[in-house]
Amino acid sequence: MCPNIGMLKVMADVFIVKAASLIGSVYSTDLPLTRYRLHGNNGYAGKKRSVEIEQLFYQTQDEFLNLKLEEGGYKPVLSFYDSMQAKGFYRLKYGRECSSELFFLATKVITWHVNWITILFCLKTFFLAFAFKVTPKVLLESRA
Repeated sequence: MCPNIGMLKVMADVFIVKAASLIGSVYSTDLPLTRYRLHGNNGYAGKKRSVEIEQLFYQTQDEFLNLKLEEGGYKPVLSFYDSMQAKGFYRLKYGRECSSELFFLATKVITWHVNWITILFCLKTFFLAFAFKVTPKVLLESRA
């Protein structure tokens, strides 16, 4: 059973696609096989959500996906907050005060797997964290 099943009302396709990739083979194609339709009662696309709702969604997603890993005999190792996708969440939650979270995230991602994508992510994230840390006020004070 999925923890917090009520969250499946929002972006249920994300849960299904990510879970399927954990328990089966994934193939890709450039062919358009489906259409995406936004309906009047859409609960996600284009909607402003609170940080608390975002946190609940990602926590539920982690719990669900780790449950699927355990059911398949694997260790529950997935964490949204340690993934490259978390950069936007940290910026949403902490605004310009997110530099320490971004430094930690960049370090975490690069230690899990090193390739050009993670190296580029790490460099961009370090740069963004440094830019948030060094505010214009600090720059003005350093010139005096």
